[in-house]
Amino acid sequence: MRKIIYTLLLLISTHSAFCQVKREVQPTIPTDSSIVAGNTGSKADRAEMVKALNLTDGQKKAFREVNQSLKTDRSAIQTDTNLSEAEKKQKINQLRVSYLEKIKGILSPEQFEKFKQMRNNKQGENL
Repeated sequence: MRKIIYTLLLLISTHSAFCQVKREVQPTIPTDSSIVAGNTGSKADRAEMVKALNLTDGQKKAFREVNQSLKTDRSAIQTDTNLSEAEKKQKINQLRVSYLEKIKGILSPEQFEKFKQMRNNKQGENL
C-alpha cells in the first residue's frame, strides 16, 4: 500500500513539474521613446515632467496621443520582419525626429527648452 501511495505522489509531483508553462521574460530596458520623452516609464518621472512643464489639460492629452502613436509605430517597426536591423534603426531615428517635431508643436518655446533640458538630464542619468 505504501508503495502505491509513494508511486502516486511521485507521479503527481513530476506531472505538475511538466505542466508548468515556461514564459520568456523580456528585460525592461528603457526604450528610445522613453528616453526621448524624458522618462523611463515610472509614474513619478511622468508626474515630475508634467509638473515641471506646467502642462495644460489639452497639452497633456496631446502628449498622451503622441506618445501612444510613437509606441504603436515603434512596435510596428520592431516587429517588421521585412526590414533589416539597419533599416529598423533608420526608421526609428526618423520616428524620433518626427516625435520631437510633434512635441515641439504641442509645447510653448519655453516649455520645449525645459523639456529638452529634462530629457538631456535623464539621458545622462541612464548612461
